Amino acid sequence: MPIYKGSVEVTSGNLYKGSTEIQDGYKASDSFYVNQTTLTIQFVNNTGLSISEGQLVNTLTGVPGQAINNTRVVLSALNSQRLNSLSFSESGDTGGNLNGLTSSVNFNGGTMNVSGTFPTTTTTVVYTLTANITNLTAITAVATSGLQNLTGGASFSAGTYINGASTSSGNTEIKFQGWPSVAAAQAAVAYVSGSFGIQPFTGNYTLQTSPTVNINYANPGGAQYEIRVNGTGSYDWIVGAGGNVFGAAGQSASLTTSLSKASGYYVSSGSTSATYMNYV
Repeated sequence: MPIYKGSVEVTSGNLYKGSTEIQDGYKASDSFYVNQTTLTIQFVNNTGLSISEGQLVNTLTGVPGQAINNTRVVLSALNSQRLNSLSFSESGDTGGNLNGLTSSVNFNGGTMNVSGTFPTTTTTVVYTLTANITNLTAITAVATSGLQNLTGGASFSAGTYINGASTSSGNTEIKFQGWPSVAAAQAAVAYVSGSFGIQPFTGNYTLQTSPTVNINYANPGGAQYEIRVNGTGSYDWIVGAGGNVFGAAGQSASLTTSLSKASGYYVSSGSTSATYMNYV
């Protein structure tokens, strides 16, 4: 909003009474001129992680004492990195206006947040970020799909069974390979998980049985140390009143696995999912 002295617009950025700059101006009780300051929040990334959200330099303008918008950067670890801790140091906040905080810190990354209020003078505050990171050792995953095809859209009457494919060893399986020793493979078994999934379908049913996940160390010979994930059993439903209809053709059910970064290893190549039932 323009400000006038008489009918002449005041065009400079500052107002003065004599040689004194006017900081605040009022008409009755309404303020019409409020001095603003510029706050620069700068993040220095010394973590070895990448920035997946936010920016390193943030320039904000506002009234002294006004709350700033929460300013943050999100840091992400590579698949080959495990983040153990995230920390920071601060410099430049001489007025004590800002509060830095890390949050959501896990093996895969974390967030650096800054909140607070605008200072009374133009200020630059620097947050230097550091981290403790473990570089993980690569292994590979090999998936074997033992498919059993079921007709998509098939209808089953009440009282009948719907039976899925067997998932026994040697049929559908995922192998984690490349461990440096027997001890390493055996220790990593505790960090491997697996589950079986089924695609959506409609109707009334009761689940009778489902595959049991098996996770075991194996040595097929020589230095080929492996962790094998497979299942025993099958999906088996009994159909309730009104019958049951499977989902659309082309859908599938799979065995999926994961390896926690807590193991010290990561899957660098290969598939951690294998299809064991296919609706055609």
